[in-house]
Amino acid sequence: ACLRLESAAVQIQLVGQEELNNKLCWRVRTVMSDRPDEPVDFWIDERNRFAVYQVEEKLGNKLLTTVRSFYEKPDYPWLPSRIETVERTGDGTVRSRREIVILEAEANVPISRDTFSLAGLLRGQNLSNYFVQVTDVRKGEIIGWWREGRLLNADMTDPLAKEDGRRRTPWNMKRVMVVGAMAMLLLSPLLVKWLRPIKRS
Repeated sequence: ACLRLESAAVQIQLVGQEELNNKLCWRVRTVMSDRPDEPVDFWIDERNRFAVYQVEEKLGNKLLTTVRSFYEKPDYPWLPSRIETVERTGDGTVRSRREIVILEAEANVPISRDTFSLAGLLRGQNLSNYFVQVTDVRKGEIIGWWREGRLLNADMTDPLAKEDGRRRTPWNMKRVMVVGAMAMLLLSPLLVKWLRPIKRS
């Protein structure tokens, strides 16, 4: 997936074998046909489950991003124990540097299905008084708002608060007066008919 093989516009080049951190790797380059000045190189170890030890991504002559993965823990050889990311400008100046360290890892551990849901991601955060915007990043559209463990519609209405096909709304003074006026209009013919015999008598 990282080689973007699913794209018809990508070109794959095998640069050759190189030694990286005392390990012999295959250097593979991917180039998008519409962005020939933005190649991405991968250093892959075929003998270690095709681990990717380094990725270099160029943005023309403006930026070079290098990501290195270090597999230093024999307890979990399938996962890097440390990942370093360095961004350099066109003249080689380091613009930013970041390191991620994985302290502990276990395999075949059951993970709750709720872990990666909105409820799981927001667990422990005091957001009861706030609306958290939920956006579909593929379309760039707001699909709703998260509040108090529920996803509201984009117009902040509750999709679950429906009764007989109508949205449940709170009873306020304005609504009481409108309903009362409508009831008076509907009942006025019956009231007139009932009062006429009383006047005659």
